[in-house]
Amino acid sequence: MTSINGSQQVFEIKNLPAKANQITFSADKSAAWVSLTANGQQIWQGSVAVGAEQTAELPEGVTQFSIQTGNAPATKMKINGTDINLSPNNEATFVRTINFTATLAK
Repeated sequence: MTSINGSQQVFEIKNLPAKANQITFSADKSAAWVSLTANGQQIWQGSVAVGAEQTAELPEGVTQFSIQTGNAPATKMKINGTDINLSPNNEATFVRTINFTATLAK
């Protein structure tokens, strides 16, 4: 995470594969609502039940994307199977917008 300002967070990802990347959402302890947007278009949005997973694909070459979540403490996320800690500072903010900027692997 590079910055946080209330309900807004910014993350930087280094060496994201230039191919299409798989994002997986899950929920811990209670359901979570999530929206994934890339290139100005919504890729997926909906609720994730506890114990369920929802997978979406980032288009090839995407370097900026964002998620909005309606239950941030419960929202879990993976990129290509790697866990992404959405609350590295243990923020308790319930509704959150998280913007990602990536540099692509060469």
